Amino acid sequence: MVPINLKDLLGGRYRVVLDESARHEPGAKKDLWYFMLLCRYGSIYPFSARLLAFHCTARGIRTRLHGDHPRLEIRNLSDDGEAIFLFRLDQFDLVAEYARPRRKRRISGEERDRLAKIGRDHHFKPNSTAINATKTPQNGATSDDSTQTMAETEIGDSGGHRPHFIEGEAR
Repeated sequence: MVPINLKDLLGGRYRVVLDESARHEPGAKKDLWYFMLLCRYGSIYPFSARLLAFHCTARGIRTRLHGDHPRLEIRNLSDDGEAIFLFRLDQFDLVAEYARPRRKRRISGEERDRLAKIGRDHHFKPNSTAINATKTPQNGATSDDSTQTMAETEIGDSGGHRPHFIEGEAR
């Protein structure tokens, strides 16, 4: 049985994502059963070759949807406000009003060019370095002072207080 292909039917308007478990299954990225629409109040996923399921995670939405459309089949109803509604593809717009699926972002060509230009201005330059190698250490030591011990550094940085550990001294 081949499920409803969310990517082909609704991928132009809504963000179709892979279920979390698809990362752990070989070949799951091509399997239509793992595709779903994330919604504000749950998720919509294929249930069979003819039905979709809406996993509702909000008690108020569940109550309103069931009250307004009692003919929608409820597959699972729990006490904590969650429910699974089954519906046909022609009822998608009706359920989408309650579920509020996430839409794809759409930008114009001009906006895309403007954003690309902004990105280029702040992009990593190949000859630049993240850390300046000639920079002196923050405690003011130079390369000649590399013999300074950890204890001396702590005394210098701590305002003259005695450190907990000084090299060569017993505790």
